[in-house]
Formats: sequence, C-alpha cells, structure tokens
Amino acid sequence: MAKKEQRERIWNKYGKHCAYCGKEITYKQMQIDHIEPVFRGFSDDDAKRCKIAKGSEDESNLNPSCARCNRWKSTHSLEQFRIEVSKQTERLFRDSAAYRMALDYGLIKESLNPIVFYFEKPFSGFEPASQEFSDRIKRNIDKMASKKDFPHMKLKQYYPVSESLGEVRSTYSYTGQNDELRRI
Repeated sequence: MAKKEQRERIWNKYGKHCAYCGKEITYKQMQIDHIEPVFRGFSDDDAKRCKIAKGSEDESNLNPSCARCNRWKSTHSLEQFRIEVSKQTERLFRDSAAYRMALDYGLIKESLNPIVFYFEKPFSGFEPASQEFSDRIKRNIDKMASKKDFPHMKLKQYYPVSESLGEVRSTYSYTGQNDELRRI
C-alpha cells in the first residue's frame, strides 16, 4: 500500500486531531508518532541487553501527532509522557516569576487534572477507552499523587466517578501546612 494512503488513514484515525493534546492538525502539520517507541538506534540485542521493549512499525502502533507533542513524547512510553506533561505546572511554578505573579493575581488557576490524552477520551464516532485502560490511568494518577510531586498544588488526588474519564472528583485536599493531606 502506498505510504500516502497509510498517512491519510493515520491522519483520519482521530478526526484529524493530535492523538495526545487534541489540537486539530492539517495533513501537512501531522507527524506520525510511535505509541511504543521504536528506538531506531538500538539493535534487537542492544534493546534486550538494556531491557528496552522496541515498538513496531505496524499501523496499530502509529498515532497522528502535532509537532509539539511528538517532540515532547520523544522516546517516552505513554505513561512516561503522561508524567512529563503533568509536571509542566510544577516547572513553571519553580522557574517562572511571571507564572507565579499570574497565580498571585488570580489571572490563572492551577489544577491537578489527570492527564487524559485525546485518543483515550470517549467521544462520538470513536471507540471509548476500555475499563482496563481507565483503571491503568487511575493507578498512574494515584502513583503521581502519592509522590507529592506537586507540593504547591491544592488538589492532590483524583478518582473517576463514572465510566466517562472526563468526570473526576478530588478526595484529598492539600492544606499547605506541614505537608498535611486531609480527607474531604
């Protein structure tokens, strides 16, 4: 099959949107991301020795991506990329006086929403995320929250309250005093 036909199928896989952030992308803007990284510089023996699972070139391992998400994901697994995205507000808080000022003046509000990629969200015309996948997202959110990676954030832990991944509620509140978590 022609490469152009395969690229068209991948581009249409999620309605001409980036599979990760959901931004609408043109055919020309689309980059193809390997869901499980291929690690082209590693031979099969090298990968085995380093305990790296190499992804395939199979179309089921390919997602349409905007340039930004493809660059940030790089050779991360989905779960590593999810953690990387979730740390952005922490980095902004640490490194940007302008960000902290905007917070102080109420121009922006932080939230520790779970990172759910566009292709994981159930929406019209596409397969909804499986329950197993929803459970895996919950476990990873729990793991991130338990590490206290976000000490400046007010909300610490979220749990799905329905089959829809979009509905979450906080079960813990960060008090900001003595790193204490209170159940609400």
